[in-house]
Amino acid sequence: MDESLEFEAEVVSMETIKPSTPTPPELRSYTLGWADQLARVYHLPVAFFYRGSPQTPAAERIRAMKSSLPRALSRFYPLAGELVLNTHVRCCDAGARFLEARADADLADFLRGLRGLHHVEKLLPCARSCSAAGAEGAPLLSVQATAFRCGGLALGVCACHKILDGRSLFLFLQSWASAAPDPVFDGAALFPPSEDVVPEEDQARPPGAPPLVRKGFVIAGPEVAALRSGLPSSTTRVQAVCALLWRCALRARPPPARASVASLLVDTRPRMAPPAPNASFGNRCFSAGAAAAKATVELVLARSGAARGVLEEELGRSAKMMNADHTRKLRAPDGHSSAYALIVDGVIRSRGFEGFDHYFFSSWLSLPLYEVDFGWGRPAWVGTTARVRNLSVLMPRSPEVDPRGVEVWVTMEESEMAEFEKDEELLQFAAPFRVVTPPPGRA
Repeated sequence: MDESLEFEAEVVSMETIKPSTPTPPELRSYTLGWADQLARVYHLPVAFFYRGSPQTPAAERIRAMKSSLPRALSRFYPLAGELVLNTHVRCCDAGARFLEARADADLADFLRGLRGLHHVEKLLPCARSCSAAGAEGAPLLSVQATAFRCGGLALGVCACHKILDGRSLFLFLQSWASAAPDPVFDGAALFPPSEDVVPEEDQARPPGAPPLVRKGFVIAGPEVAALRSGLPSSTTRVQAVCALLWRCALRARPPPARASVASLLVDTRPRMAPPAPNASFGNRCFSAGAAAAKATVELVLARSGAARGVLEEELGRSAKMMNADHTRKLRAPDGHSSAYALIVDGVIRSRGFEGFDHYFFSSWLSLPLYEVDFGWGRPAWVGTTARVRNLSVLMPRSPEVDPRGVEVWVTMEESEMAEFEKDEELLQFAAPFRVVTPPPGRA
């Protein structure tokens, strides 16, 4: 199915699913920590695709998901509440929105022909029912279960990023699908709320701005290993892939050369002293700022061998700055004042005082995307649809297909994407995106 072909998902029902047990009075107000207060009100979208099975028809699967969702909402009760200003969630058991839909396609054909995310967006409830849609009292969690003609199933989830990050979302999803640790609602304790915090503004495109283009690429496991070859053993998969994308993005922008900063989201849970549990619920990721001075950018543009490993080292250095000392500052009563300290540090080290280019990297590689199993096997493919200028999202490939491979979704202005996607170094390591699913019976 080419992106130019029509594909529709028709919503056939919509209902509200409430927690299985009422939230106790003492838990009726969930205070936001300043890290949550800082976050914008927008959705965190993710879509899962499950093969069909004669033993469990799609309608039966949807009924099973509906019947187990109330129990999960009781454990994660803020998701069934309502956001109040920028201070707390009213845990009033308002419930989550559940949509059922039908798709006029076979799942195998859909995935085989998928080259972009336009059609995936039609399988998400975000535009129809989501707190990010701006409607008063809109739910903090919406899901859409779409049955394909063949019996395959897509599960689209949109959760309010104001109260959780990716790790918290997958903790909830695993709890819904099967067993998972109870959440730890420690946001206000870790990051004391403050009346001085102003939420980040939406990154709306100004009128007349050049159009944005989002494209996907696949870097197979052997190519990831080749990227890391000859670099220090401490160079991670994330650093190697982000450095490649950063170099190609620098060469894609029009001249003249100027300084550059790369913001890499880092999960602070394991970096605190003592470490916070993985079940710590809320926003726990902050940006570290990697710097490339103009002289470094010029080496990249010239494809000089002297640039080899420089950006990888800088990305690693910036991530290490998100250490116990820095997280201690974030947890102080005035911790919000340090929210952007590492990005500012990156700008200073880049010496980009007369202007710099800013790129953003978000890695989902450590999240259990393919462990959300409702009892009928792992998903055949998982995708997200984030779309922000100069943002690259790193996604794992199915562990049954390529356990060390990486899918990358890059968004940039159309003219820059035209240069980016034909970069010689990118073509050496990456291929255009396409879904490769595990053989039947292995997903």
